[in-house]
Amino acid sequence: MASSGSRYVVELPPGNAFIRCMIGTWKGSEEEHDGLSVQEETLELEANGTFRHQVGHNFALGNSGRRGERSGSSSEGSWRLVGVKNLGADVDAVGDHELHFEGQAGGPAPLVRKLVVCGANPRVNGFLGYTCRLYPSKEPRAAAENDVEEDDVEEAVEFEEDEEAEGEEERIEIEPDEAAVQQIAEVTGRSLDECLAALLEENCNTEAAISRLLDNDSQP
Repeated sequence: MASSGSRYVVELPPGNAFIRCMIGTWKGSEEEHDGLSVQEETLELEANGTFRHQVGHNFALGNSGRRGERSGSSSEGSWRLVGVKNLGADVDAVGDHELHFEGQAGGPAPLVRKLVVCGANPRVNGFLGYTCRLYPSKEPRAAAENDVEEDDVEEAVEFEEDEEAEGEEERIEIEPDEAAVQQIAEVTGRSLDECLAALLEENCNTEAAISRLLDNDSQP
């Protein structure tokens, strides 16, 4: 555990839910000078603890908006996530997190040594990267190696994709309810922030969130 003034960081256990939440590709872009240039950033966080970080700057030519010269840089290495706490605050409260980066041995230094991830749900709110705000990237599905010609198989695939899309829309529409958070806090005796985080982890299922917190209490 390291500290700086009233603020200190704590190591997260392997398999922590927030670590799993951060694994994946994060992307962002931001226009500058009325669209004459665009900052782009990509951060790939792998489950094996390695990362690749790229930033680029695209410059437009004239008033046509056509992309011209591009500059950029990148770095690779290892990453880890730590929790951020504040002295005097509820030790069980959900606080911010920090991404820490180390470059490869003999390679260039990372573009940035650490990034702060605020809040309990960065996959919705994103977080501030090196040059712009980053959000999870939904990569397109890999194309099938062989084309399937049978109409009935194609229809089945389309039906499955439609069901998945509908399920995704339903999950996105679910939002945590203040009354549910208060109910969980009354039952478990935990802080509102921690109850909100548990509710988000369980896709706004109140009973599952209560069980998660009570199970954590029962563990040695």
